[in-house]
Amino acid sequence: MEIPDTHKQLIATLAEELGPATAQHLVSRLVEAAAKPNQVEGVLLLLDELIEVSPKVARAAIESFLDLQQRDRLSDAVAWLDLGIALAESSGAIGIKFFKESPLVLGLIESPLIRSLVLKTALELAEQSAGGLAGDRVRTDTGRFCCCAGVHPPNSGGRPSVADPGRESLGYIRVKTDLPE
Repeated sequence: MEIPDTHKQLIATLAEELGPATAQHLVSRLVEAAAKPNQVEGVLLLLDELIEVSPKVARAAIESFLDLQQRDRLSDAVAWLDLGIALAESSGAIGIKFFKESPLVLGLIESPLIRSLVLKTALELAEQSAGGLAGDRVRTDTGRFCCCAGVHPPNSGGRPSVADPGRESLGYIRVKTDLPE
């Protein structure tokens, strides 16, 4: 069976960092995990956009695809890349940190619906405050909460942290995971 052109293009893009065999395997897994029929095309378009924003952040994203695959979260690749681009547009360092750390967080969230909600909400927060994010990330806090866009926990009263004086809280998402207390 002939490999579609978009698949070949994505393999070529990934192969620059991962090698041809790994890139081909990753694209085949992406096709298998696709929640939507055009997921490969979406990943290719978003990777091209990320390369334009920051080649260094794009390399971090490509390297993190393997971790995303290992955690069986390739079905979230389009939303994950979209959020990463929004963060990278604000700061390359934030984008790199996001791509390196987020596969672990997504791996902790079992429900596809909750993962989708977290990614969508984080993207909305990142877009609302475009250009003004500092120390932003999606991370776990004691394994039971997911903070998006560097926001402060509810018990902080929305006050800026010591590490981030002058910033306001953007919001907080509580995500129940299957982790033991």
